Amino acid sequence: METWLPSLVTDLALDKQGRCAITPFTAPSGQQKLRTFFEKPLEAVRNEPQRLLEALVGWRRGEGFTGEYLDHRVLRSNSDDTEGRPGREIGVPGATWLATMALPLLRITGDGHRLRATLWHRTGSTSVMLWPLWRPALDLPSVRSLSTTPHSPPATACPRSTPPSGPPSASSTSTEQNANASPAAPSTASWPHFP
Repeated sequence: METWLPSLVTDLALDKQGRCAITPFTAPSGQQKLRTFFEKPLEAVRNEPQRLLEALVGWRRGEGFTGEYLDHRVLRSNSDDTEGRPGREIGVPGATWLATMALPLLRITGDGHRLRATLWHRTGSTSVMLWPLWRPALDLPSVRSLSTTPHSPPATACPRSTPPSGPPSASSTSTEQNANASPAAPSTASWPHFP
């Protein structure tokens, strides 16, 4: 409980109903609750353990899986479906489970009113999540340090670009070993610069 609670809820900020704020990584929708946020991905991986491998090497989507709304590509329209069916959700169960297991790395706090969360920045009335990239691969304490260190907020609104449909391919992953772990260069001028 001591590991998970600080990454899920804080009494240092309030939601619109005056209750303790929850992490922005959950997006309760309809019947989704904090419990189901963890329960559904775990159930999918327990029932089909190959889903973890698919998340790492194949990025195979499963129909009817919400991805707990961590993946914006989960929501499909009629035109996205090969049979024109409306409202089909198609998520990656293994990737969702891995993402939920990483939540203890991401802390939340507040100033008494507003929520502050690791990796999240406000631009006007919009909140955006920015994940820094770095090379070479780092150990867990280094990742925690880099992800919780305040970085420059977005210069303006974040670009609306389409992320890749799956995990990075071998051709897009650098095998170079830099002397210092440093963030990768942003690909768009409006993304923040991480020195």
